[in-house]
Amino acid sequence: MNRKTVLAIILLFGSSCTLSMRHSARKSLTDPLLPFSFLTSVTHVDIAGNTPRHVIAVDLNHDGLPDLVGADSGGATTRIRLAVGDGTFVAMPNVNVGGANWLVAVADLNGDSHPDLTAISDVTDGVAVALGAGDGTFAASTVYPTGSDPGDIALTDLNGDSRPDIIVLNRDIAATAIPDTVSVLINSGTGTFAAQVPYTISNAPVSMQVADFDGDSITDIVVNAGNTDIDFLKGVGNGTFAAKVTSTSVIFTGGHMVSLDIDGDGDRDIVTVHSFSDFIGYSLNNGNGTFANHVQIVTSYADATSLFTGDFNFDGRADLGIVRGVASNDQLDFFAGQTTAPYFVFDRTYSLGTDQTTEVSANTDIDGDGFVDVIGVSLNTDDALILYSSQ
Repeated sequence: MNRKTVLAIILLFGSSCTLSMRHSARKSLTDPLLPFSFLTSVTHVDIAGNTPRHVIAVDLNHDGLPDLVGADSGGATTRIRLAVGDGTFVAMPNVNVGGANWLVAVADLNGDSHPDLTAISDVTDGVAVALGAGDGTFAASTVYPTGSDPGDIALTDLNGDSRPDIIVLNRDIAATAIPDTVSVLINSGTGTFAAQVPYTISNAPVSMQVADFDGDSITDIVVNAGNTDIDFLKGVGNGTFAAKVTSTSVIFTGGHMVSLDIDGDGDRDIVTVHSFSDFIGYSLNNGNGTFANHVQIVTSYADATSLFTGDFNFDGRADLGIVRGVASNDQLDFFAGQTTAPYFVFDRTYSLGTDQTTEVSANTDIDGDGFVDVIGVSLNTDDALILYSSQ
């Protein structure tokens, strides 16, 4: 059956660029991605700020349209842009979060049905919480201390009270507070939070995933650290966690990480890209939160900066998207999900232009057509570039 699909790729960079595409003829849904091509229409969204590092799309004012929330690693504010509905966005007051912020996350923290904002900063060594009014504006933020150099954040209910709690990965880049930690901040129920409870993890953590990794329906934490370690912190269900259990691989596991069930056994596995060791790899979950040895999918894969997942070919399996900075010409690579090892097969590449240093940081359905869209950031410029495509 023929059907029109739309893919919106939002990448933060200010200068114009040409996107070229390489793909093969249409094939079965069970193998490669569906072919799609970019339209000529381009929409720029001024994020402003200084060196934006992360952007998410979420409806902040209950109008059914995804708005933009952008972290600013060069300033002390988070940027808000509300969607008008015609492909344009309007600027709302910036939210002061106390220092340069690297990642943002949004959820209803106090039960009033309005999205609230959190942002982590390695200047404040804390997480800022700003309660939303439901119209795209936010109250003054409160900063809660975490560990040194917070580098990842997740919001989820850890103790069964239906209020999201905060989990922060602390990287301690200067290595002055070894051991490294994960901070857990429990929600009081009103959008205020108890002091952090730190949990020791392996040194030099890179990224974090928060989900049920051992099949008991309780949220756990997994961290990849020290290039070869995968830490599992088992959730108790009351907001606390057991001490880490470490799986050590004989090859590198460090790098940007995502978790998903790649072999169909019902357990969440992990996939990583390693920009220094130049490969993509996965580790299968043993079913109890420990992981098998890392397996390389692709080698000689240099300069990968970001990894994301989504079902881009509508076959019910997750595919991979990876952004690379290759010879000053950034590109977006897609790998189609498979049912057998190596589980992901390269499908196609899109050129993202010259010297944009683009990082893709999230994916969501931007235009409400039911298909996964992609959101990313550039370290060099301030604009959001929205490119629509149709099949």
